[in-house]
Amino acid sequence: MIKTAKHLAVFLQLLHGMAAIAALVVFLTLLLTGSVKGELLESVFHTGAVYDKESHTAVVRELSVYGLDITGVYKPLYSHDYQSYENYITGESSFYHKLNYEGCEYNTGAAFVYSIGCLIILVLMTIVFDMIHSILESADGNQPRFKKDTASMLRYTGILLVTVSLVCLVTSIIGSLLTSEENININEITFTIGLFMICLSRFFDYGSKLEKDAEELV
Repeated sequence: MIKTAKHLAVFLQLLHGMAAIAALVVFLTLLLTGSVKGELLESVFHTGAVYDKESHTAVVRELSVYGLDITGVYKPLYSHDYQSYENYITGESSFYHKLNYEGCEYNTGAAFVYSIGCLIILVLMTIVFDMIHSILESADGNQPRFKKDTASMLRYTGILLVTVSLVCLVTSIIGSLLTSEENININEITFTIGLFMICLSRFFDYGSKLEKDAEELV
């Protein structure tokens, strides 16, 4: 069971590491170009109420990274045609409204904020799974059941998970201010698990002290 969990932790660490590299590429591309241009950046930030050219309708496209919703960066531009007809013989009148898609614009400042937020979150989660793998390594074999290093790793892992939630919250607040959209996000799951792990680390710390005292008595 522990070996399977260790392999899973390594896989998730590599997966998040590659995702962090991808987020870094997006950030550097955005930094070099200075605006959301090109297929790469447009495919990332083309979220929210997106205009579908095939169906000629607006569809919702969502992209979320650990609770951080990237939205408001893309803004479609429309023009409106209003026409009214009136039949003077019958006295009937009709109204015609046509919505014309004129293109789109991107909020570069919000794109920078979201790319930095996603990069930080993915890097933190990569470190989290690396620490989880280290904790599982310490639990494998004939090593002491309670170790001070394990308690420290549990505490740091919990702190990182809480930090992920805080980064999500701060990024969404700044993004909302830049896009004038109310889109406040916080990942309650990582926040709660982080607090649990911080509390659990205290039990491991206490257990390591008891184990050390017991060894000294023998």
